[in-house]
Amino acid sequence: TLSNAFFWAINRSHDVTVLHDWYSRTGQGFGSEYRYVLSPLSQGTVRWYSLNEKPTTYLDETGKEVPVTGRKSFEVRGNATQSLPGKLRAGLRMDYFSDITVQQTYNTNIFNASRRQRYIGGNVAGTWGSYTLGAAVDRSQYFFDDLNSTVSGSLPRVNVARGERPIGRTPIYFSLNGEYANAVRETIRGDTTYESGLHRIDALPTVRFPFTKLAFLTVNSSLSWRYTWWSESLDPVTRQQVPVSVSRSFFDMQARIVGPVFNRIWNTNSGYAEKIKHSIEPYVVIRRTTAIDVYSQIVQLDSTDYIVGQVTQYTYGVNNR
Repeated sequence: TLSNAFFWAINRSHDVTVLHDWYSRTGQGFGSEYRYVLSPLSQGTVRWYSLNEKPTTYLDETGKEVPVTGRKSFEVRGNATQSLPGKLRAGLRMDYFSDITVQQTYNTNIFNASRRQRYIGGNVAGTWGSYTLGAAVDRSQYFFDDLNSTVSGSLPRVNVARGERPIGRTPIYFSLNGEYANAVRETIRGDTTYESGLHRIDALPTVRFPFTKLAFLTVNSSLSWRYTWWSESLDPVTRQQVPVSVSRSFFDMQARIVGPVFNRIWNTNSGYAEKIKHSIEPYVVIRRTTAIDVYSQIVQLDSTDYIVGQVTQYTYGVNNR
């Protein structure tokens, strides 16, 4: 093997490296790496490598000569963030290879040689006052071997949120979250691909009433209504996914009680701090989710789909600081 690289410092904010590998029996590889820093919020690194293998042979453990056909493959990796006009910010992450057998053959790094997952995704997000908007696309593929794998992701996923703000001059706060997702789900078995993706719309308005008049006791009560629509569902009889839409709605009521809180402050003569405070905070959280009648018809792809209705939860404990 002969390897060469050329590094070019373009200026203080950009540089590029060009790579070339020559293999005496298998062919040649070409690659490059580009790095830039425009500002603390705009910087990135992108690496690309292409391998052109020619037909060859090798000896197996029994000494038998095995032929190998020629093939072309590539790998690309990168991370980048970019500040955009209009208070927007974009991000990109790539960790993608075209052939998993090449990935596991030519990497001497144990982590890279044993990787079974490839990923590519990007997003754009912005915040304007109490409103936020985000859009993302991503695709992840996990390999069990070179013929069998699963694919997950979203093309695209859009989130809209309104931050918590008081309603007029009342002590009641209101917030809103909404999401649209084109969920991608595939199971690949050899030459056959089974698709189970769908479209989903989710809305979650919430009102919260905080009781904080007592310094040693606080109670945060909230009421949420959640509505979700799926473009496909499970047939109640066959349990197969069918192109029939389904929707659900339920209420989520929650109360978080903290207290009574016990505090004590000690004066110290050390250089570490003038005073030390010890706080003991017991808490109880009570949560009630109303019934979900269509739970058995929901195609369960992520945590949003697994919510169980007609459940009361109690959580309690002590924070000792």
